[in-house]
Amino acid sequence: MLCQVCKVNEATVRYTEIINNSVTEIHLCEKCAQFEDKTIGSEISFSGMFAASDQGDETGVTEADAAQKCSACGHSLGDISTEGRVGCAECYAALARQLAPLIKKVHGASQHVGKVPSAEGEGIKVRTELLRYRGQLRNAIEVENYEEAARLRDLIREIEQKMVSG
Repeated sequence: MLCQVCKVNEATVRYTEIINNSVTEIHLCEKCAQFEDKTIGSEISFSGMFAASDQGDETGVTEADAAQKCSACGHSLGDISTEGRVGCAECYAALARQLAPLIKKVHGASQHVGKVPSAEGEGIKVRTELLRYRGQLRNAIEVENYEEAARLRDLIREIEQKMVSG
């Protein structure tokens, strides 16, 4: 699919905007997406997404949570709401409990599933696969499916051996 802005390059980015239940979707090439990010980014407001009440909203964030600050940069959840971005990398750790459900609500997932740099791609894929298998192993043990658990255990060991040796 061609970029809907320049109509020259292949579209690699899908920008979706939802306002009052009205969905607008634009397909952009990387060059136009960078330009759109600069022009649209300043208008994006996450205030409704980060709004908190005394009892907590559907994400469980209360006013007390919103007032907690990052020790490195001093940003609070309220500041992040206003600016639409975190203050520093430490904000993710300092405000993890409050940010995790909000990130999941905004992005639909709490784990990155996008592009991976080609130089690091294979290692990241293997680590992600290991995490997935370990989760499946826990589930198999919980439901007492020991044959599946043994298969997954062996698979995990095999992958870990390959990582160590190679």
